[in-house]
Amino acid sequence: MTQRIANFQQVSKSFGELKAVDNLTFELFPGEAFALLGHNGAGKTTSIRMLLGLLEPDTGLVELMGHDPYPDDQTMDDIRRKVGVVQEEDRLYLQMTALENLTFWLGLYGFPISDRKNHAIKSLQEVGLENKVDVKVGTFSKGMRRRLALARALSLEPQLLILDEPTIGLDPEARVEIRNLLEGLVHQNGLTLLMTSHDLDEVEKLCERMMIIEHGHAILEGKMDDLRKQGKPVISVELSEPLPAPILEDLSAEFSALPYVNNLQVEGSVLKLTLSEHIDQVPNEVISSLTSLDIKFTGVNFEKRTLEDIYLQAMEPEIGASSE
Repeated sequence: MTQRIANFQQVSKSFGELKAVDNLTFELFPGEAFALLGHNGAGKTTSIRMLLGLLEPDTGLVELMGHDPYPDDQTMDDIRRKVGVVQEEDRLYLQMTALENLTFWLGLYGFPISDRKNHAIKSLQEVGLENKVDVKVGTFSKGMRRRLALARALSLEPQLLILDEPTIGLDPEARVEIRNLLEGLVHQNGLTLLMTSHDLDEVEKLCERMMIIEHGHAILEGKMDDLRKQGKPVISVELSEPLPAPILEDLSAEFSALPYVNNLQVEGSVLKLTLSEHIDQVPNEVISSLTSLDIKFTGVNFEKRTLEDIYLQAMEPEIGASSE
């Protein structure tokens, strides 16, 4: 059986009366890219801190690469060298150069002095900072500092890369640059990835599996492809121009007569038909209803369900419950 990189089984953690993690279970296998999603305070960072041995659970089992992460012994020291972490805050030494930051970091992890410079330079090359080796970090932009934080994590040559909000606080251009860099590193190097992020587009590009947690417990988990197939399919009709109210009423009556049409929405010059069942292709009746009323349209397609759609639908009951 393949050894799990991370293993959470019925884990709970409270701080006073606040239950930060509530009976949480998930597994992470080698080569997987897995995202923990949820609101601020949902329990994501607490879960990561338990996995790294920085917090102990009240109940349940936590394992990192098959071992209890809490003992401070040689076995766990060796395992921690296989984990690279990029936190929400970079925590870099601004008066040091990029190279000095990385060689100092490698020294903390016990890398031999003779190997540190080569490891550091290789990591700086991976993140596109090879021309900033001897430049003080205090002169770096936020995007460059985040690249350096990523290089610091990669310098350990980790088996597991943990990213806690890797692009938070960056401007749109820097966010895209970091996202593209991560996409290449994860897919090319075959790293195992555990990440938290509020950037759902970022998660969708990087991860193949995800879990949404709220109030410390899981409300949805699965592979991206499987989750996209869940929920009701939607047909999008792109109109040549917005419809007058009388025509729209006639069309609504036509669609209501179709047994598989659940709902009709109008967004400007786009009609959205929510279906009650999965259908492989756009039914002929939909096209016939449009042409019979002499409605001109430029396209009829199934909408691809995005991670944002999945996330918002999963969170609806939780949002409703919290507002009562």
